[in-house]
Amino acid sequence: MADTGVLNATSISQLDNTSGPAWTSPDNAIGDDGASATITMGSIFLISDWLIGNVTHGLGPGDIINGITVSVKRKYTPDNDGPCTGELQIVKDGSLGGGAKSSSNWPETTTWSSDYGGASDLWGTTATGANSIGVAVSGHAADKYDVLEVFAFRVTIYYSTGDGISPTGTSGTRVVLFG
Repeated sequence: MADTGVLNATSISQLDNTSGPAWTSPDNAIGDDGASATITMGSIFLISDWLIGNVTHGLGPGDIINGITVSVKRKYTPDNDGPCTGELQIVKDGSLGGGAKSSSNWPETTTWSSDYGGASDLWGTTATGANSIGVAVSGHAADKYDVLEVFAFRVTIYYSTGDGISPTGTSGTRVVLFG
């Protein structure tokens, strides 16, 4: 099984999540340059809209995705005491797919989350190289003036080729020799 290496988001979108507030400057979460997408919760115990980081994976349409690992660089600035929890979910072809993974409390310093998923974890869905892939993050804060920030997304896709050839290395490059 090969992997794509770490992919950063190449585009950002939003999806309404139970009428929570929208993210400000969502494109700031492309790459990892210190800029962030932000959201001020606006009401107690609201769940934010989903912020979606879409990646360009470069897999062939017949390649089989075996697993996906995700990490999000994020920060939480509380107005008062109380944690901010959240969820991560895979996005397949523009729609939430599979099951959500609860993320640990958002940190009060800028840091990468733990890795979620893995080489054989499809998050409750199936996918091939023909599918577009992204990751969605949502926050659930304890106070209406809490501020959430997302700085970047990292995604690694683990795959096998649809032609029966086992790729080697981690570059995701396939070489076929004919003789």
